Amino acid sequence: MARKPKSAEENMDRHDEILAAAVSVFSEKGYSGATTSQVAKAAGVAEGTIFRYFKTKKELLSAIVMTFISSLGGDIVLSGVEKIVMESDGKDLRVVLKEILKDRLRLLHRMMPVFQVVLTEALYHPEIRNALHENVLKRAMATVQPVFTRLEESGELRSGLSRETIMRTIIGAFASLIAQSVFTGMSETSFEAEADCTIDLLYHGLICKKEKQS
Repeated sequence: MARKPKSAEENMDRHDEILAAAVSVFSEKGYSGATTSQVAKAAGVAEGTIFRYFKTKKELLSAIVMTFISSLGGDIVLSGVEKIVMESDGKDLRVVLKEILKDRLRLLHRMMPVFQVVLTEALYHPEIRNALHENVLKRAMATVQPVFTRLEESGELRSGLSRETIMRTIIGAFASLIAQSVFTGMSETSFEAEADCTIDLLYHGLICKKEKQS
């Protein structure tokens, strides 16, 4: 008896199962150290099935990245920041920054495997870096522009600063603190203290401003 062809829905389910298995294997072993046979075993399929959906291991990695960027990168990765920004009117900048920082930490814990794959492989694949820049970082910049504008108009933010530089500084500081929290098992109390210190440095800078003598 001839095998019944799989429906489009069944094919999509299998496609997604393979992607999920690849995320798990790549996050554990790294892209270079992983094999398609390991992905197939994790997905519960024959290795040949992998190649019916993805021609090469590199195409499988690209599918993970593009899925992250197109669906997760927009709807999940930035939705929390967008909500915080929309509700930021009247709030102190330090409060807004801390809300964003804690939201990013929660998101990382929830999506650790896929973040690990995408960010690790971005170091080695320029096309991944470009895709992240165009589809995630640029959208993040557009999301926070209204906050910068409001703060400049109110006189709270120094005028003339490069907003791209501000974003890179904030992202770098937050990424460093979040990485420290994840890899050292930092307690919630310690994280709160470190977050306050980091945001204070971002807000006030390093130099103590001395009052001018009359």
